[in-house]
Amino acid sequence: SNYNHTTKEFTIIAFKDEQGYEMPNATLYPDVGDKYVLLDIKMPQSYIDTAETALQAKAQIYLDDNCEPRVTYILEPDWRNFKAGSIKLKAGDFIKIKDTDLGIDVMTRIIELTKSVANEYKYTLKLTDHLEVQLIQRLYSEQEDLKEKIEIGYGGDIIRSRRNWKTSEELRTMVFDTDGCFNMEKIRPLSIETGMLSVGTKSTQFILRGIQIEANYDSDVSKFRASAGQLIHYITNVLLSDTDEIITWTLSENIQEDLVNEKAYYIYAECTKEEP
Repeated sequence: SNYNHTTKEFTIIAFKDEQGYEMPNATLYPDVGDKYVLLDIKMPQSYIDTAETALQAKAQIYLDDNCEPRVTYILEPDWRNFKAGSIKLKAGDFIKIKDTDLGIDVMTRIIELTKSVANEYKYTLKLTDHLEVQLIQRLYSEQEDLKEKIEIGYGGDIIRSRRNWKTSEELRTMVFDTDGCFNMEKIRPLSIETGMLSVGTKSTQFILRGIQIEANYDSDVSKFRASAGQLIHYITNVLLSDTDEIITWTLSENIQEDLVNEKAYYIYAECTKEEP
């Protein structure tokens, strides 16, 4: 992409992932009023200083609110004192707790109380200086989040399923007989009953060591690169000379240009039968 500071305009390069899904497209594209985030750009030092100052101020507010331990108290007040003063409590009232020996001097809220049926001035109080989110609130919030994820997921599943189908069809049409051992006509049995099924061919029993394969090389959809490395085959030497020695071929770097974006390509290595 490119940015022109004079005109305040961005030039966006379309991106297509490995499944062939391109962005932006007719459904997903920038519009007037949209918000965006720019990553991996160097900001002016004044911006950085301002952001750090704002962050420090917010952090200090959080520390001030949370520097004291969040505790819950269970108290049984002197009911005689309550009766003498005709004191009656309800959930949500504030009570000051002071204890010189324990170093407690706080104003805290009643979040739960139990009152004796026989004595209306006898309470058991549960006090705290912070409120926990109730279970029903958490369940409701999680349900709303789940609804949103499901609604977003429906559209994504349709697009993803279509891309997966397209990829499978492309792969199916590109499969070919690497060993020349089976009939290439399509087989569509109604049912199969077998004691053993062997999947794969002898020619594909290899690994690539130290090779990095890059599609869209240099952010260009028409370029492809495979780095230098080794192709190690497990059974080729057994087929050629009846020995168990594993053969290793050294491959050089390969860069291809001018590829057609809408076409599928094979990647192959030409390996000699002689000692590599």
